Amino acid sequence: MLGQEHARLNGLPEQAPLHLALGLLDTWDGRSHGILTGLGVDPQELHDALEPAPAVLPAATPGPLGMSAGARGVLERACWEAASRRTAHCGTEHLLLALLSVEESALAAALARCDITATQVRSAVNDSAGPQDDTPARPGLRARIAWRRLGRGPAPRDPGA
Repeated sequence: MLGQEHARLNGLPEQAPLHLALGLLDTWDGRSHGILTGLGVDPQELHDALEPAPAVLPAATPGPLGMSAGARGVLERACWEAASRRTAHCGTEHLLLALLSVEESALAAALARCDITATQVRSAVNDSAGPQDDTPARPGLRARIAWRRLGRGPAPRDPGA
């Protein structure tokens, strides 16, 4: 899974949103890579800017890593981003948008240093999706039911709307 290796290398027992961002930037075959490059951002330079300095930590125990509440929230938001676009597939572009919606997002801060805003990324993702009908993007019933079952209350609104 994206980011597991970064958490493991830092000796951490669970993945955080930062590890998901680093894993996303390691993925060269997803749409997010093309979106970032189209905005004039070098994904490798962005990765290097986000990579934490190596710390002397005890080795993590072997086996599956846990996932922080923040990382789970990012993955849930990525699925929501996909559902709101009426897409059955949750891709790297949806994960990119989800990572940018996190409070105090390290990825958003790194992009800001490149003079790229979350709004520009969202616009580039929307443009890369191709022509859409005039119907406003609204998640389907299944996505709304799944969101409520997670105990999250009312489904989030698209910040770009």
